[in-house]
Amino acid sequence: MVIKTENLLDKEIKINLKQAKADGIEELNKAISVQQNDKQVKCIVATVGEFGCDSETIENKDDFKNWAIAKLTLEPKDANKKEEYLEYLTECKETKLYLVIDAESKDKNWKEVLYDEVFDATPNVWLKEEGKQFGLRNNTIY
Repeated sequence: MVIKTENLLDKEIKINLKQAKADGIEELNKAISVQQNDKQVKCIVATVGEFGCDSETIENKDDFKNWAIAKLTLEPKDANKKEEYLEYLTECKETKLYLVIDAESKDKNWKEVLYDEVFDATPNVWLKEEGKQFGLRNNTIY
């Protein structure tokens, strides 16, 4: 998962993939389980500029200093939860999801974050509108 930012170097970004439809692999508006660093999580965490910072082999690592990059697996680690997801996806073929991204610090001691050049009541929610959600099919996002 790749998120482009500006002026957030070294800040932690938190991401949830949430269920967009009432009938899905999770309840409506609940985060789905994925794997990050071989652990089951509902909150994906990435640090802006961390990608390749310790690597000597990535020649263009400075190109990614404003990017939060998280490697994840689109399935739960828990065998029972994984089976539930697979059963649903086998029967229904897909599920619709949306993103919630939080870049504010825990104590909110730095300036408000400007999401997509717009301040509004829910600025950190993307792709939730009907027809604009993205989907999960065969463990692939489309």
